[in-house]
Amino acid sequence: MKKGILGIFGRKGGRRLRILATTSGSVPARHKGAYIIHVAEHLGAELLVLHVIEDESRWQDGDWALSLYDVKGAKINVRTLLRIGRAPQVIAQVAAEEEADVITLGLGPDDNAPDEVITELSRLTNVPILLVPSLEDF
Repeated sequence: MKKGILGIFGRKGGRRLRILATTSGSVPARHKGAYIIHVAEHLGAELLVLHVIEDESRWQDGDWALSLYDVKGAKINVRTLLRIGRAPQVIAQVAAEEEADVITLGLGPDDNAPDEVITELSRLTNVPILLVPSLEDF
């Protein structure tokens, strides 16, 4: 078995590492999506891409946000999820339901995960939260 990140997050019952990637639907999120897909492929992980909308009237915006993750050529199992509600609660709920091993949240000048989302989410879940900075920072 590989060490490194798999040793940190572990595997449950011999299944693959499961990454829950949240997306805001912004252009910077598209670049982060490509990066997260690459990391998930390298780890042989399953990837769940989640976009949360506040109310049902934003459903089309949510579909568009999920389409920014270019999953067509991915070499791993990728599922997209669109849910309605407040982001921290929905992210924590989906992480529990899907048995996620890690949650990713994007950070950056045009794609900030608000501090209150990070703080509240960290109180609602025991799943590790990985903050992905703007790719411009590298």
